[in-house]
Parts: sequence; C-alpha cells; structure tokens
Amino acid sequence: MARPLIRVSRVLQQIFPGSFDAVPVDALQVAVDRGNKYHDLAKQICLSVQFPEAHPFSESDFPDDVHIIQAIKKWMAKHGVVPLLIETRLVNLNLNFSGTPDLICRFRNGWVVVVDFKFTAAIAEANRIQVVAYSKLVEQNFPVDRMMIVKIDPYHGEITEEIVHKYGNGYWIRFVRGLADVLNCEVPGGK
Repeated sequence: MARPLIRVSRVLQQIFPGSFDAVPVDALQVAVDRGNKYHDLAKQICLSVQFPEAHPFSESDFPDDVHIIQAIKKWMAKHGVVPLLIETRLVNLNLNFSGTPDLICRFRNGWVVVVDFKFTAAIAEANRIQVVAYSKLVEQNFPVDRMMIVKIDPYHGEITEEIVHKYGNGYWIRFVRGLADVLNCEVPGGK
C-alpha cells in the first residue's frame, strides 16, 4: 500500500503546532486573503514575463495594488529573473512529500533560485524550513544554487531578501523529523 503524500504545509503545522492560536480568527482570515491575493499577483506577473503573449499583464487592472506590483517587478528586474516554474506542485516519492514553491527561476548570473514570496511583517523560522524543503523537491529536476525568501511589506511594498543556506542551519533535519512524525501519526500502523 502506497503511503500518502504529505504536503510541506502539513509538516510545518507539526513542527510549529498552534503557532496561530493567539491570532484572532478575523485578523487571520484578512491576512490569509491578502496573502492569497498578492501571491496570485506574483504568479500573474511571473507568467507575463515567461509567456508575455499568452499572459498579458496590466497594472491598471489592479489600482489598489500598484505598490505590490512595482515591488515584484523591481525585484525581478534587479536579478534579471527568468521564471522556470511558477507555482508548480512538485513531489518527492522517496520521502513521500509534496509542495508548491512560488517560483523557481534563473537569475541573470546563472543561478537557479527557489523563491518563496512573503507578504507579511516578518520572516519566520517556518518560512526558512519551508524554502529548504522546496529546494529538496526542486533538486530532483534542477540544481539549486540559492534559496531565497522575498518579503514584500503588504502596506508599503518595501522589499527584504533573505538567502537561506542549504547547510549548517538544521532546517532540513527539522523538516525530515517533522515529516517522520506526520508519517508515523497518519499512516496505518504508525503511532
């Protein structure tokens, strides 16, 4: 019997249980809706770069979000981003997990970079673990040179980049332990 694929987000819930318990439900929903909206904008912008004829994009269609659009475009221009995969679900059958990185791209300097966009006030430890897990999914198909979290302030459009290093930080080990815990809890015959 095949084991179920576990999503990266499920593993993060296992590693950081109750991390949003103190946030009022209505405030959490506003943040989730805003994040989904801005992730969709990032996807549309990346698609318009990758396939301009098939995915035309006009800032005028999003007058309330110009600061986010300009921030994403500014970041892409800074690095000469060429999208390779945009919000594509990837699977690791050996470890039985899956995830959907926001962007796998090539920078002007030739690096293949796994990018996770965040539209929040701060970058959290869970975000670093998440991007490392995504890199392990991508490495089955592309050599990964860098992992980057791109935080864009949702109110002002200010950009903060954080390179997450592959080794020496324990993020992959923490992810694999969390994955093992989930598999042991959710697989028949597990804990």
